[in-house]
Amino acid sequence: HLGANYVLSGSYIAMDKQVIVTAELTATKSNQIVWMDRMQGHVMDLLQLQSEMCHKIANATHMAILETEVQAALTQPMPTLESYSLLLGGISMSYFINGSEFQKAGLLLNQLADRYQSLASPYAWLANWHALRATQHNSLNFENDSSRALAFVKKALTNNPMCAQSLATDALLQLHLSKNKANAEKQLATALQANPSEPLAWLFKGVFHGFLGEADAAREGANKALALTPIG
Repeated sequence: HLGANYVLSGSYIAMDKQVIVTAELTATKSNQIVWMDRMQGHVMDLLQLQSEMCHKIANATHMAILETEVQAALTQPMPTLESYSLLLGGISMSYFINGSEFQKAGLLLNQLADRYQSLASPYAWLANWHALRATQHNSLNFENDSSRALAFVKKALTNNPMCAQSLATDALLQLHLSKNKANAEKQLATALQANPSEPLAWLFKGVFHGFLGEADAAREGANKALALTPIG
């Protein structure tokens, strides 16, 4: 009735001050269990805001969903894929070393952008993909990939001028493609003002300070990005 694609369920056994938790993640369409584990910990841990056991379950669940969706993106025709499958698959495979999987990521993100032409995020991820191809994948046409990256991030910011992810992506492109440190710093500041909890803004802020040789500030940005991401 909720229309959920995954269901996380489980049970527990309490013994004195210890608790054993059995958890499993099921894909609702196939009714297949995609992840299952048993964990043991202290009862008081479950009452903590930063519960170690809860973090382990959340982390394992996130990774299981990610791996499942990437596999779907690799094996199923794009028109049949859910939009979140396109997004997760496209983002993940953008960072694969394998050239064919990297190229598939670009196709997935283009499909997503075609579906949601008024949103900012798909175009920001497309901009990032072209920037990666220009700088890390031996682009056959650096100028074309750089131009397309900048055009896509411009489209993202046109759709939503205060999208923190798009502003952060623009900052990265200004730094690495346009070589404009002043604009990069300005866009990072705007991104963090728009959303102080945007992980990419902190990550790229760390990259920016690393580029300038400012190790402490770079480390701070990276640590904040890690603290804000779903997995760590």
